[in-house]
Amino acid sequence: MSKLATADRRYLCLRQAGRALAIYTVGGDVSLIELLKNDVTGAAAHMAFHVNLADTRLIATAAYCVEHILFHSHQLVDGHGQALAEAPFVATAMHNAQQDKVVFFGSDHCQPDGMWPREMDEEFISFALRKMAPQLQANFRKIEHLAASIDAQERVYRDEIERDLGFNPT
Repeated sequence: MSKLATADRRYLCLRQAGRALAIYTVGGDVSLIELLKNDVTGAAAHMAFHVNLADTRLIATAAYCVEHILFHSHQLVDGHGQALAEAPFVATAMHNAQQDKVVFFGSDHCQPDGMWPREMDEEFISFALRKMAPQLQANFRKIEHLAASIDAQERVYRDEIERDLGFNPT
């Protein structure tokens, strides 16, 4: 895989593909992943899925896990093409995880400075790395394959999602 900036569309696609794999890992299913235009960030995504409510905390950590895997495999670069340092990575990943942390903790704990309490970020990260990252790391090629489909087509449906992730080998 080539180097990747956190503002790249492929980064968003990888995060969504990781989330989809996590959903299938816990027995859920995804019917649609769609890239959307967003006036603020330039890109956003929509995913339609079904999962057991008890698994939502685990699913909420998946996109962070993908970011963590990319960072620790030295794939992430800053806006100047230089390797992304740890502090900017953590800040970006925790910003990206704002809504996921709301799901994980059951409410929004964002402080006036836009940050969450450090101990909550640490709990989120620790849980993610223990419970979800190993499964996503072991199947990262599948995540890359689905991300490429999302990037190329902008909208993928259940059959292709399952085929790319290896859950429906037809």
